[in-house]
Amino acid sequence: MSEIHGTVLPSVSHLTHQAGAVFLSFSERISDNFYVSAARSTGFSSAFLNTAVSEYRRINRIPVVNS
Repeated sequence: MSEIHGTVLPSVSHLTHQAGAVFLSFSERISDNFYVSAARSTGFSSAFLNTAVSEYRRINRIPVVNS
């Protein structure tokens, strides 16, 4: 954890995990088009969202659903 002016900032891996949780909650079946549209609407890159969701699935042992 980093600290700036007395505020504890979460680590990048924690933020990535949280982002994965949020974006995975939108849909059980996430396609490439989802990442592109989510990236446009949030300002995150589609690669970041893909990594975030993959990491969240790995940590929580959520199987990948093939569409």
